[in-house]
Amino acid sequence: MSHDTSLQHRVTAELIWDPAVTSSEIGVTAKDGVVALTGQVGNYDEKLAAEAAARRVRGVKAIVEEIEVNVPNALKRPDEDIAATAVSRLAWNVAVPPDSISIQVSKGIITLTGEVDHHF
Repeated sequence: MSHDTSLQHRVTAELIWDPAVTSSEIGVTAKDGVVALTGQVGNYDEKLAAEAAARRVRGVKAIVEEIEVNVPNALKRPDEDIAATAVSRLAWNVAVPPDSISIQVSKGIITLTGEVDHHF
C-alpha cells in the first residue's frame, strides 16, 4: 500500500472514529502528505471537527478543506433575523464598545468590521 493510500485510510478511520463527525459524505484524498477533505456536513461544528480529526493523523502536512455546510431548510434563518441577533449579542457584550463594530449579513454569512481597543 502506498504512503498516500495509507494516509487516506488513516484519515478516513479518524473521521469515522470521531463522534463529532456524523456525516458519511466526507471524501478524503491524499497526495504527498496533503489531505483534501470534500463533501457536505449539516453544521459548522461538524466541519471544524472533521478538520481537527484530519490534523490529528500523523503524516498530514497540510489540509485542503472543501467541505460545505448544507443547513437543512427547516433550520435556515433569514438574513434579517441573523443581523438582528448579531446586533443584540454585541449590545449585550459590555467588552465591545457601542457602535464600534458594523455588521453585514449576506446569504447567511456575517461579516463584522470595525476597531476595538482589545484583541478579540
